[in-house]
Amino acid sequence: MGNASRLKLFSDLYQLLIQPPPKKVKYLSKRLGIGERRVYRLLEELGDIGLQVTKYGTTYRIDQPAGGLLVQTITSQEASLLYELVRQLPDTDLFGSAHRDALLEKLAPIASGAAALGLLADRARYVYNTRRLQAAIDNCLRVELLNYQSASSGITRDRTLEPLELLSDLGLLIGYETDARQVKGFKLARIGDVRITGTHFTRHEQHTYQPPDAFGFLRGEHVWQAELLLQQRAWLQFEQQFPVAARLAEPHENSWQLVLQVYDIRPLASFVFTYLDDLKVEGDADFLKALDRFWQDKSLQLQSWSQAFQRKNQ
Repeated sequence: MGNASRLKLFSDLYQLLIQPPPKKVKYLSKRLGIGERRVYRLLEELGDIGLQVTKYGTTYRIDQPAGGLLVQTITSQEASLLYELVRQLPDTDLFGSAHRDALLEKLAPIASGAAALGLLADRARYVYNTRRLQAAIDNCLRVELLNYQSASSGITRDRTLEPLELLSDLGLLIGYETDARQVKGFKLARIGDVRITGTHFTRHEQHTYQPPDAFGFLRGEHVWQAELLLQQRAWLQFEQQFPVAARLAEPHENSWQLVLQVYDIRPLASFVFTYLDDLKVEGDADFLKALDRFWQDKSLQLQSWSQAFQRKNQ
């Protein structure tokens, strides 16, 4: 089911449940045009994402609509505008997906119904996909990741893989992709849907991998030894954006010292680029060279954007 169809189904069910009287599953099934088993699954997902779905005998209703979860301090129209602007921010380490998701969660309850239900549908899909992936891992079954969005290529397509491990703290699935013939990491938030194929694993001998770094990247061609000394402002931002990596930091007088290995330079380099005035960079020579190359590339990119903007506005 596509995202648009899923959102409409979620919206229709939500609207039915917040209106009195409580509804029977049979009634909901007929109104929504889906099977009763699917209705029970959606009711469970609504509960998983924090809505109070109450059962009265054989009927159900939502006792606390999404709009009641947060005190309204701005209008729904203003919240909707902010929601859409924040939602369109790229899922990059420069912006920090943790910040973006936290802000969306605060805005959704007072935004328009479509925006709020969009967040609820995304959250329910995340919970449902995670459960199915864990079931596939436990039973050594292949899965198809439907409509997986690649951040590197920008392409959305299905992926067939043998799922190996869920790392919830990192929002990451480790799996052996059959087409690529290698173990890779997949962001849970970028998975459209999960289908368990019923085919058991056949590539056990190729399932070897090392644990990812604190940013969720598997070991590749390069390994960098990074060391940062973070002042108060930089530390607070780092702790919010990268909670797993922040656990490795040690208090050091009025700052925090972070020493760790990284397999991809981009997350740390983007952070250093943003908070350079509030931290000190150390580490091995290869790490410092990699940072320098990253900053040079960024500078060229920003210069190119600036020139394009100036030409457009001449």
